Amino acid sequence: MTHNAQDDSDFIRHVNREFELRFLKSRGEAFQDLFSELMENAYPSDFRRIRAHGRSGDLKCDGYLESERTIFQIYGPDEIRSLRTLLKKIDEDFWGAARHWSGRMVRWIFVHNTHRGLPAQAIQRLCDLQSAGNGVLVENWGFAALQKVLWMGTHRTTTRHVPRDPQGAIRNCHTILA
Repeated sequence: MTHNAQDDSDFIRHVNREFELRFLKSRGEAFQDLFSELMENAYPSDFRRIRAHGRSGDLKCDGYLESERTIFQIYGPDEIRSLRTLLKKIDEDFWGAARHWSGRMVRWIFVHNTHRGLPAQAIQRLCDLQSAGNGVLVENWGFAALQKVLWMGTHRTTTRHVPRDPQGAIRNCHTILA
């Protein structure tokens, strides 16, 4: 079977389309699962999926990238209905992570499923946390950042999830994108 640039272009378009569909459909725990699957694919020996346990919960950490001492906090609501609730969540999650992960956190990333971005006030709050003087780098990741993580996996890993043959790609893409 011959391989050409059009096949690559079709493959990339297909994977991006499937990813966008899953991103748009994922809410709550499903969004957190999507994030964890992407990170485990891109950082198989480094990313730690965190689950809540008992009264202490997840210690304000939904995922941990050990080599970079990065805490991920996932926010995947159906929609942002209350700005006050969003800002409160950002504050509580950041300061809770700072308390629980002291000495193990140099970067904190707020991962969200809002395809069109966060409200300006949320960005301002994230900037304020960055300036708080803790020495912790604060970021937010949305669709574009997660799409980049999708493509960070090795060629072998990506094609394991989405084979090059179009019919197989459509059937098997669901391993990570369904």
